[in-house]
Amino acid sequence: MKLKIKGDIVTLGVRVEPTRVVGTYVEPREWNALIQQPDVIVIDTRNEYEFRVGTFRGAINPHIRRFTQFPDFLRLHLEQWRDKKIAMFCTGGIRCEKSTSLAL
Repeated sequence: MKLKIKGDIVTLGVRVEPTRVVGTYVEPREWNALIQQPDVIVIDTRNEYEFRVGTFRGAINPHIRRFTQFPDFLRLHLEQWRDKKIAMFCTGGIRCEKSTSLAL
């Protein structure tokens, strides 16, 4: 058996501090109410395939194949959302934690 030690489970491609720079956590029971607010932008941080399998109504698709493409997507669009609240989600918590840290 061959074992490789990696620095990240999910690589964003840029350095972030998701344990230090974090957004506001939202309890699952509060999520649906949050994403229905008119001043909230909902971003699906998952890849194109996962998005097509299913997402929240109105969620923005970043059209990425790999998570390392997400920073470019965010750089292109973040400024236009400065006056909005941004809610990000993923499958298990790693990608949305890193994405939120990057956005802040």
